[in-house]
Amino acid sequence: MPLPASTHHDVVIVGARAAGAATALLLARAGLDVLVVDRSPAGTDTLSTHALLRPGVVQLHRWGVLDAVIAAATPPVRRTTFVYADQVVPIPIQPAHGVDALYAPRRTILDPILATAAAEAGAEFRYETAVTGVIRDASGRVAGVEGTAGGRRVEHQARWVIGADGVRSVIARAVDAPVERQGTGAVAAVYGYWSDLFVDGYEWIFRTDGCAGAMPTNHGQTCVFSLAPLDRIGRGGLDTLRRGVAAASPSLAERLAGATPPAGVRSFPGLPGYMREPWGPGWALVGDAGYWKDPISAHGLSDALRDAELLARAVICAAAGQPEAVALDEYHPHPEPALHPPVRRGRPHRWHALDRRRDPRPAPRPQHRHERGNGRPRRPARPRPLWEPVMNLGDTASRTRTVTADDIERFTALTGDRNPLHYDADAAAATRFGGIVVQGGVTSGLLNAVVAEDLPGPGSVFLHTDWSYRAPVRPGDTITATVEVTDMRHDKPITTLRTFITNQQDVVVLEGTALVWTEALPSRR
Repeated sequence: MPLPASTHHDVVIVGARAAGAATALLLARAGLDVLVVDRSPAGTDTLSTHALLRPGVVQLHRWGVLDAVIAAATPPVRRTTFVYADQVVPIPIQPAHGVDALYAPRRTILDPILATAAAEAGAEFRYETAVTGVIRDASGRVAGVEGTAGGRRVEHQARWVIGADGVRSVIARAVDAPVERQGTGAVAAVYGYWSDLFVDGYEWIFRTDGCAGAMPTNHGQTCVFSLAPLDRIGRGGLDTLRRGVAAASPSLAERLAGATPPAGVRSFPGLPGYMREPWGPGWALVGDAGYWKDPISAHGLSDALRDAELLARAVICAAAGQPEAVALDEYHPHPEPALHPPVRRGRPHRWHALDRRRDPRPAPRPQHRHERGNGRPRRPARPRPLWEPVMNLGDTASRTRTVTADDIERFTALTGDRNPLHYDADAAAATRFGGIVVQGGVTSGLLNAVVAEDLPGPGSVFLHTDWSYRAPVRPGDTITATVEVTDMRHDKPITTLRTFITNQQDVVVLEGTALVWTEALPSRR
């Protein structure tokens, strides 16, 4: 039997769709040698209702690929309408975090865009390659994958193997990844694409016995779906979809009657949600391979893009010399962070996001709840403010400093970041950066000083930042950090800032936005 064709890489990713291609894009941009393999031909469709919510759109914007999605004639979604029984709740999409609309690109559009960007960054793609298992070294660590391509055996060795191969993940099965969280309920789905159907953005219709909705997508079509228990969806079909829509929304059903129906529809029998252990020695999981959420949430695709970046950050840190256990432990997909604290191994959680079961233990009593005679809580006295923010839209503040090699050493002492790009002149010179660069935290830290000391001033902390690093900063550069007030809340001390940093040549090295909370500090009298 001939020996299998073998290659060696930093990372092999199994699965070239959204999660895998996005992970490859970020790793390749960081200079890693990345191979992506997929059993399907390039550009094929997959089962997906493909709605992107704001976090997913923001990710695409930050990675510089949203323009390609828009250029593919993906219609912008500027309104989401929720229907609960007879209550209609329209929500306009306000500009925030660099995006002013949502999008629902077909997977035949989105996946190739991400793959193309990853290939341009240096990742290699091999389609129609069926992975059958993993390779392990003498210690049992995963060291690559094996499979078939073009009728012959292949082996691809790597320091890390990433499974991005969906709910039936070969990699998850090969490494025997345990399920950490398991849901108990699921809904089935049937969907299809209508032409000549008008919808005003996303339409989500929720009933006690089923849901339906519509979202505009590419090629002048609208994806229409129905969600219900499996006994109602059955094997799917166009008539089943029409009946489900009619039961949930007669008005949407009436519009469907005047539009061009699809030649066929797709259906999904449902699958209870789960979270698998996301990494182990030499391997990690991303997207549906590691974490599955019921499609009723419409968060699956956006969460996959989020997790791709979380995993890429962890692998990049490990590749730069951080202990693998430390770096990869920072990667753990956290579904619905608003519903419960981050779920990490060994840490208790008070809300199970996958099956919605509340912790039976009573919530702790608030510390500042003092009972009056009428039983109502009395608020604690507000501290006397030391500083009251006085700002106007358009106000700006700046600070300037010269970056030194000592800053690199101090940042390393604080964080442990020993990336060779900051210390090894020869290694750094051979990269796209062309020489030593300072850590991103050294650069962005100057914005912390402006916000905390100048505008808004003392008591201010970041709630959210959306920053893009545009150019490297080197020892000896003089950088100027500037913030500009673009919005102020009237009900809460929250300020939106435009932020940017330039070097001595007026080149923008960092830009983006920040959301800041300014706390009224207590008097020290």
